[in-house]
Amino acid sequence: MPTKLSIIGEIVNFRYRSDNFTVCNVLVSDIEKKADNKDSNKDSNNNNRQKYLPQFKNQSNKNTLFNFSSPMSSVGALPSKGEIIPVIGDFSTISAIKGLKYHFDGIWKQSKWGYQLSLIDGNLLPPDRKEGIIKFLSSGIVKGIGPEMAKRIVDTFGNNTLKIIADNPERLFEVKGIGDKKAEQITTSCAEELKDAVRIIELCSIGLSVTYAKKVLHHFT
Repeated sequence: MPTKLSIIGEIVNFRYRSDNFTVCNVLVSDIEKKADNKDSNKDSNNNNRQKYLPQFKNQSNKNTLFNFSSPMSSVGALPSKGEIIPVIGDFSTISAIKGLKYHFDGIWKQSKWGYQLSLIDGNLLPPDRKEGIIKFLSSGIVKGIGPEMAKRIVDTFGNNTLKIIADNPERLFEVKGIGDKKAEQITTSCAEELKDAVRIIELCSIGLSVTYAKKVLHHFT
């Protein structure tokens, strides 16, 4: 039976990408909600419950479009922390970057390719460690920053980099090589990509789940 799930996970790799459809493998780090299912819980403890998805072929020329190499949960089993699962859907409003964490809302359901999470909504979770922040800033979605500049910024502000960009963008002038034009590019791009994400993380730090943090933020803005 299809089940609504809300998960937090890191994108491990992309199996297929187009303008309005993406398939990626996600390493689950947290599951915020799931329906009670005794059979699913029983299956989740079965070490032999994994199977693999077949290749996805173009029916006109039989060329392989993508194939999954990650293990899948057995029929009826819900995913658990530490599993790699496929997330599919329209990622056009999400700046999906390999190696970063996201909050995904979706429907866990079976298809002819196996069990997968069909995306309803997704949000980038701002990285809170230097390596992740550098990866985010130098990914290409933040205009005006390459790997060298990203490292320079993070070396200056450390784990507080994204919060400083959001709340005190004038401090970017403390970084060598950043002038008015580049500072504006950086703050504008970060504002577009992160949106409310920094505030969501702050609310989570006081004990709220991502789901409830989003509700609180949207209620008061």
